[in-house]
Amino acid sequence: WDAKGLGSILPNGIAQSLAGYAFNCPDMIGGGQYTDFVEEGTLKPKPGFVLDQELFVRYAQASALFPMLQLSLPPWRVLENEALLAVKRAIALHDQFK
Repeated sequence: WDAKGLGSILPNGIAQSLAGYAFNCPDMIGGGQYTDFVEEGTLKPKPGFVLDQELFVRYAQASALFPMLQLSLPPWRVLENEALLAVKRAIALHDQFK
C-alpha cells in the first residue's frame, strides 16, 4: 500500500516509458512467488498467512493499464467471489488494449 509498493507502480511505469522502455511490467499481482504462500510441496496455506484481497484487486487494476500483466497466484484459488470478479474485470480491461 505504501510508496514502495502499490503507490510506485504508475510513477515507475511512466518513468520507464519516458526512458524508452515500452514493454515494462509491474511486479507480479499478488506479490512473491507461490511458495511464499503455501507450504512447499503441498497446496496448504502457510500458517498465519492472510492474503490482503483488496490489495490484490487494486494491484490488478493498476497493472491492467500496462502492456504486460502477470499473476503470482491463481486468483480463483485465493480470492472471495467479489474480489475475483473485480480481478476478472481488470484482466478484461487489459485485454481490450491488446
